[in-house]
Amino acid sequence: MELGNRSPRELFVDIRSIGSDIGCTAAAIRRQWLDALPTTYQNALVTHEDDNDDSMVEWAERIH
Repeated sequence: MELGNRSPRELFVDIRSIGSDIGCTAAAIRRQWLDALPTTYQNALVTHEDDNDDSMVEWAERIH
């Protein structure tokens, strides 16, 4: 799954929905989301890895 035309929040919602359906942990869902973001987003979010998911998504939205 890639960011494409979606916002980071929309991508997170899509991944969380699919992940929940197949029983993924919250950590696995977050990792899939981060992996789907462009490298520039990933690099910028490194300092926020200890934040909760909503906070990380908000930071990604700001970058977007």
